[in-house]
Amino acid sequence: MAELLEKNNVGWSSWTYKKLDDVGSSAYSIPHPAHYAVILKYVQCLTPASTNCIPPSESQSDSIMVQLANNAATEKCTFERDVVWALFGKVSSFALSVNPVSVTIRGGSSTSYALSIEPFGFNGVVNLSVSGLPAGATASFSPPSVRTSGRSALRISTAILTATGSYTLNIAGKTNGTSGSGVRTVAVALAIKR
Repeated sequence: MAELLEKNNVGWSSWTYKKLDDVGSSAYSIPHPAHYAVILKYVQCLTPASTNCIPPSESQSDSIMVQLANNAATEKCTFERDVVWALFGKVSSFALSVNPVSVTIRGGSSTSYALSIEPFGFNGVVNLSVSGLPAGATASFSPPSVRTSGRSALRISTAILTATGSYTLNIAGKTNGTSGSGVRTVAVALAIKR
């Protein structure tokens, strides 16, 4: 679909990246939090003619909304492959996602980032790399490459004398060019403090 629109010089957007428990119209579906129906029932009751609406307690509303925000994390969402295929079906590519996107550690310690590779008509190897490391820091991927789809972990280890500050790490996945091509890069933050 996207290819047809672009070929005919028609602008388009896949503006809704995530939707709440929505299958078929967004790339990711966010699961409902427990007791979400309480809020829905109250909101649906709020009509000009309604007088019997009983709102949930403030603490219950807060709890539900915090859980909703937590459920919106990509790793908790359902990936809707068919939606992506409808937009990019003829493209042989992949998506790279990283979690978390920001970490703060002390010099001399380590941290990890979880990577996920999702294919879109792609059947090949994605080789992983990282740039932007501060002096005295090392990086290792486990595994360093992923075939078609899967997960990897990036471990960053810092030296006790690694300079404090904020760093932008660029994590890249690059195909070997045999089936599909391209590079996907995700920028994450690493802050080092004493």
